[in-house]
Amino acid sequence: MGGISTLGQSLSQIGRINDLQVQLSTLERQLASQKKASLFDELGTGVLLTQRARADFSSLDTYITNTKTADRRIDLMNLAIDEIRVQSEGLQGALQVQTQEGELELESIGSYAANLREFMFDLLNQQDGDRYLFAGSDTGNQPVTDTGTLDTFLDNQIDNWINGVIDTDTLINNFTDDTVLNDSIVGFSSALSSGNTKDVTVRVDERIEVDYTVRANEEAFRNVIIGVALFDRLNLALDGINSSPDDPAGFVTAPGATVEEQNANFYQIFDTVTNFLNSALDDIDDSQFKLSAAQAQIQSIRESHVVEKGILADQISDVEDIDLNEIAVQISSLQIQLEASYSVTAAIRDLSLVNYL
Repeated sequence: MGGISTLGQSLSQIGRINDLQVQLSTLERQLASQKKASLFDELGTGVLLTQRARADFSSLDTYITNTKTADRRIDLMNLAIDEIRVQSEGLQGALQVQTQEGELELESIGSYAANLREFMFDLLNQQDGDRYLFAGSDTGNQPVTDTGTLDTFLDNQIDNWINGVIDTDTLINNFTDDTVLNDSIVGFSSALSSGNTKDVTVRVDERIEVDYTVRANEEAFRNVIIGVALFDRLNLALDGINSSPDDPAGFVTAPGATVEEQNANFYQIFDTVTNFLNSALDDIDDSQFKLSAAQAQIQSIRESHVVEKGILADQISDVEDIDLNEIAVQISSLQIQLEASYSVTAAIRDLSLVNYL
């Protein structure tokens, strides 16, 4: 009995089965990872598109993170400025009420002012982590400190005024002229006082930086600090307002030979400081408007980036991700082909001349 040679058919069938197994293995790997390939080189012509999309996607992620950080810091700054406004308006209201009633309680105003100044220093030293938000680019150093130099300056000026060394106009000039009462005396950091800090910006796009700089020594905050400090020191230096020519000896008032002159000098200072505070409160609006405008721009750009990220994600998915339904169909088809190939291989192996005949 002779056999029929099926070597060629067997080898061909075995090769076909191996190919099917490789295809099945590839499909199973794709199904597990949900990716078409494990290496970029295996993506063929789509590799350049997906690599560029991924690079852009990563850049957008960085910009979005930047905008979120800046957004948080602007929120903290706005909260601090809002509180400065509320507390300053409280002092402003007390001044208006007492002026309208015609009875000025210098002690209550001075006490309110002293507390407000300490509170303002805390607010202007607002931090995000270790970063001082009102320090310009000098973020590692506290922008304002109660060094005592402002009290010393004002005490000397008020004493000279009371004792007639300087007149009321000179006193007003000395605390409104920033070349006389400079930032260093007020207590601002050396970097702010020297004007050496750079602006604070955030990179929100490849070509766009948004400036959200608000410094602690801007005129609005500076004037509020000086104004409340003046009321504090006046309260400590003066015993009160001279309302009667029969006041006892030693009762310390504003300078003047008569009650009328004393009151005129005091209220000239009082009105100047009150207007000083009113103007400062108006200027605070400018700082908040700048922050609000910067925040609106930042948020708008972030929204645009989020949309763009979605588009890029779709592009990456089109190139890299599998279609689960398609893969399932292919696996099912391959399994059927493999089963058929195994059956054919078995039949070829069992071929003989007897079976053939």
